Amino acid sequence: MQFRVIPQQINTWLITVIISAIGLLLNGCNSTNSEVSPDAIRGAQPAVMVSIIGSSPGPRTTYVGAFSDVPTGQINTKNMLEFGNAYFYSFDGSIFVWDRDAVTVTRYEVSDQLKLTKGATISFANYGFKYGADLSFISPTRAYMIVSEQNQVITWDPSKMEISGKFSLNLPSYPNLETFPIPIGVSGNNLYLSVFSANYNDLVCYPKNVVAIIPTDKDGPVTLIEDSRTLPGLGGYVMTNGDIYLVGDGDAGNFSAYGPAAYPSAGILRIKAGQTAFDPSYFVNLETATNSPGIVGNWRIDQNTILARVWDSTTPLPKAVDSYFASQNFISKKVDLTTGKAVDFPALVKGGFSSNIQDFIDNKTYFPLPNSDGSADIAYRLSSDGIQQAYTIPGAGYWGMRRIR
Repeated sequence: MQFRVIPQQINTWLITVIISAIGLLLNGCNSTNSEVSPDAIRGAQPAVMVSIIGSSPGPRTTYVGAFSDVPTGQINTKNMLEFGNAYFYSFDGSIFVWDRDAVTVTRYEVSDQLKLTKGATISFANYGFKYGADLSFISPTRAYMIVSEQNQVITWDPSKMEISGKFSLNLPSYPNLETFPIPIGVSGNNLYLSVFSANYNDLVCYPKNVVAIIPTDKDGPVTLIEDSRTLPGLGGYVMTNGDIYLVGDGDAGNFSAYGPAAYPSAGILRIKAGQTAFDPSYFVNLETATNSPGIVGNWRIDQNTILARVWDSTTPLPKAVDSYFASQNFISKKVDLTTGKAVDFPALVKGGFSSNIQDFIDNKTYFPLPNSDGSADIAYRLSSDGIQQAYTIPGAGYWGMRRIR
């Protein structure tokens, strides 16, 4: 899964999870088992999970539902389940809901009629954390709850919905900075996380790109590596050959453009498949390639190119960072990861920016941008063949989408 967030949403990564009740204390964790066998309610027909987030003031409202394919036209919440502060994930044919207020994960099965049936729940409440956590699925029997608050990884079994252990996350600690680990994905026997340490009030961040490498076949140890050639960033990409590309954009460019300190340029680094060190021969300077002082977002087009949403350098940057994010002055550049060259991508018109949320489904990327008056998010389909509008979300925002089966 890719990490994708603007500063106002820094504790909300992309992805998927639904609310659940607190269960029964058992062997150090709370767990309830579904009375219905998952095989009895799980369908076999194609299905796609879609989650959206309400944009109205007040407590956060999220929705999740199953569709026969990627929706078209105007989407609504009529046949979706409603939750509060939740993230949504699809893995191994099920939907998992990470309810951050209740500190629980619940599994839902999806029938051929696209109905969601609630299954087992795990509670992590007695582990002492609340919001600073995210999920990564390794295999049908192994998943990680990555807890930045307590600098630990809790292992659990998605098939049995049982907690199995924990080990140290080994995150760095810097004075006056909060650290956010963002899962990038699995390559070989490792899970790679981008590590972003920052003080958003003062627009100060740790000025190096840091990656945490977690073994997927054993409980640690976690290895930390860093590179001073570019800014830290909120994510990256694992390609089909196993190579990892880290996009160091300084979290939507606001630190480099508005921070009080001088930072390295936004750029792209690479870790080759199976390696635990940055490739010293590879570096793309994004500011030079795009001729822009502000890299606000990026999305994968295919295995060789990404799309960068950047400030149009023909207009001076606004004085305030809030004006920067609210601007309609962003243009798009297609960046070739092999050559490091960028060209204009006029198919995506000049305009605003929503977030770095993106999902890769059937070899196509889906991501949101606001419409001209901000009344709806538009989910776009991006591929090497071009870009098309997939569907609109009036009065709400794109929160994530995954193929269930």
